[in-house]
Amino acid sequence: MILIIGGVKSGKSSWASTLASRRENIGPITYLATARAGDDEMKDRIRRHQADRPSSWLTVEEADNPAGYFLEQTSAVPAGLYPNTVLFDCITLWLTNILSPFGDEPNREKALALGEKEGQRLLQAVLEWEKGAAEGVRETLIVSNHVEAGLISPWPLGRIFQDIAGLTHQMFAAEASGVYLMTAGIPQKLK
Repeated sequence: MILIIGGVKSGKSSWASTLASRRENIGPITYLATARAGDDEMKDRIRRHQADRPSSWLTVEEADNPAGYFLEQTSAVPAGLYPNTVLFDCITLWLTNILSPFGDEPNREKALALGEKEGQRLLQAVLEWEKGAAEGVRETLIVSNHVEAGLISPWPLGRIFQDIAGLTHQMFAAEASGVYLMTAGIPQKLK
């Protein structure tokens, strides 16, 4: 598993796509997308990301339960097309999706508990999926926004989101074989 974090428009998805493309000779690639097209601007972002992906990649839209994809993906993919590489884009959009039902001023303890539980569930599902093949055959490239490096949000939901994202990044980074921080399109290998 490789974690790629960075700010908005830092080149995270492009770098993850580059790393995924280097694995095309190993087997099929799945792009696991978490974005929801809630407005025109987000629809446009999604279209741009789709246009940038090779047509040979399978795209799976999973806004709420990416762990379920890893746990059950072999039954959802036609025989012979099981991916060897999954590009998961992105943790912070997924966290937004699971936290948005809490409203603008959520119960902090409940939101943090849900974020931790779901983050652990996703991490374990990714690790189990990767273990299901010979070493190095399966790899997950995980993209996320580096929100913990910014200012502390003035809103309760924003602070909870930053806390959950930061803790989730720590969980994934501890288990990752590689961690990259993207700045101005330049990957900096941290681990």
